[in-house]
Amino acid sequence: MEVFAKFESATGEKLNIAAVYLVEKGKNALYNLYVPQKISFNPNNENILLVITRDHKLGWVKNDVFESIGKSTKNYTFKLNILDRDNYTSADIEG
Repeated sequence: MEVFAKFESATGEKLNIAAVYLVEKGKNALYNLYVPQKISFNPNNENILLVITRDHKLGWVKNDVFESIGKSTKNYTFKLNILDRDNYTSADIEG
């Protein structure tokens, strides 16, 4: 599946994106999305989207967001959970 993506915080704040990564958990794969405005993903896999902002914050969305994207959806705004601190672990995202 492919969608044209926009990104904002869960509170609606526009974000300045530095990097976007797609994680496919079943494959143990991490894809660097060089064109983050166009996201391709397999809706049959468990996906997590990781985003790094230009001001060094970590944003993410879990698989439930990908499950909610309809097959006919062309444009999608990802509402990211944001962590604003220097150090974080996978437990921060999974929590």
